[in-house]
This record gives sequence, structure tokens and C-alpha cells, in this order.
Amino acid sequence: IFLANPALLATLEQFAQRSLEWLTPADSWASRTSETVRKLLLRGEKPQLQTVARALAISPRQLQNKLQAEGISYQALLDTVRKQIALDCLKQGEMTVCEVAFLLGFSEQSAFNHAFKRWTGMTPTEYSGA
Repeated sequence: IFLANPALLATLEQFAQRSLEWLTPADSWASRTSETVRKLLLRGEKPQLQTVARALAISPRQLQNKLQAEGISYQALLDTVRKQIALDCLKQGEMTVCEVAFLLGFSEQSAFNHAFKRWTGMTPTEYSGA
């Protein structure tokens, strides 16, 4: 272009890049996956890898690879989301331990108790009574 201005071009490219970053939130696959798992659990659905991947419009293997690239596994992410929901529910005190275990997809309350103790170092009953 005959009258091209390289300095103006550089400025406009920087502006365009900042605008794109502002329009496209910089969220990670881990955060999108966590939010999807949370929604499924709170609706009473089982957050299986295939179900979550389908909700994110990606194959299960691609999702595992993207999470691995961010340094987390699907199972670790699932445990983190379950822990957060469990802590919130038990803190509010409106649900029994058994109801929380069922909500989080545990087959038995004892399995939930074991997982909760691993997460926090105390039983759900000890936590809700504290």
C-alpha cells in the first residue's frame, strides 16, 4: 500500500489483540470441565467423562489430553468439585450426610465418608458439627 503507516498498523494490531482477549474470556479446559461437572451433579446426573465431553463438544480423549496439558486429570477434577459441593452443602446444614452422598453420586454413604475423610481429614459428621 502506497501510504501504509507501519506504526499505526502495529498500534491497531495491539488494540485488536486486546479486544479479542477481552471478548474471549481466558478460561481453561479445567474450569469449563469443573463447571459442567458441577451442573451435572447438582441436577442429579452422573458426571461421566463421556457425558462431560459431549456437553463440551469434544471427544473424551481430547478432553483428557487438554486436561493433562493443564496438569490435572479428570478424576482429580471430579474429586475437587465433589469436595467443594460437599463442603458447601454440609456447611449450610440443610441436607443430611446421606443426601449429600447421594447428590454427589456415591453409591453408599460409607464411600462418601471415606472420600470426605481423605479430602479434609475429618468425617462429614465431624465437619458439620464443627
